[in-house]
Amino acid sequence: MLKQVVMKKLQKKARYVLENVLVCNYTGNAATQIYKRGHLKGIGVPMIMLNTAQQLRETIGGSRCDEWIEKWIAEIEQDFVKTI
Repeated sequence: MLKQVVMKKLQKKARYVLENVLVCNYTGNAATQIYKRGHLKGIGVPMIMLNTAQQLRETIGGSRCDEWIEKWIAEIEQDFVKTI
């Protein structure tokens, strides 16, 4: 019983943290301002967020993770994968 309560709290906290990261990095606030000033876009953030969302999806589930995983894969393919 106690384990279930703790897991529910951890799941809620993980979702909260993911939502905050998404708001900070993908609502046009930070990312858009940096790119407008001419800085290069790095592959690090989308790769780390992709892995984080995959881990969260495995442990706590959620369709929100699926949605963002698809977006990050598309972003990586569009910006960093060279097609022949």
